[in-house]
Amino acid sequence: MTTQNNNIIKFGAQRLTVEDVVAIAHGADAELNNSPDFTAKIDRGVAFLERLLKEEGVIYGVTTGYGDSCTVAIPPNLVDELPLHLTRFHGCGLGDVLSHEQARAVLATRLCSLAQGVSGVTHDLLNQIVTLINQDIIPRIPQEFCRCQW
Repeated sequence: MTTQNNNIIKFGAQRLTVEDVVAIAHGADAELNNSPDFTAKIDRGVAFLERLLKEEGVIYGVTTGYGDSCTVAIPPNLVDELPLHLTRFHGCGLGDVLSHEQARAVLATRLCSLAQGVSGVTHDLLNQIVTLINQDIIPRIPQEFCRCQW
């Protein structure tokens, strides 16, 4: 990642540094790389996922369950519902919640991961995470046994 100035961290351009995560945790804004190469990389990931879904390919966590349930095939008509059901099933946690700064850091690292272009996520999803960070709309994330499926 690159720090354009002390207040904006750009995602999708370079590696995320510890300093970048700390900056986001302490209130810096996020911005996506707007280069044609980055846009094309994200588009290729989306197209690849869509092609596999059309061909009824096996995609861990998309057309299968997770963990020990990875051998369970999800029917094509239920694929869109899987993330909601998994969140309901696994969406629990124990203990205190992460601090506001820690939760901002989690969003930053998740945005960095998704901005690699290999998860099949859309520009809309990436932009939504950027908006959450920049508008300081931060989830309450339990410290223990949290399984967040985005």
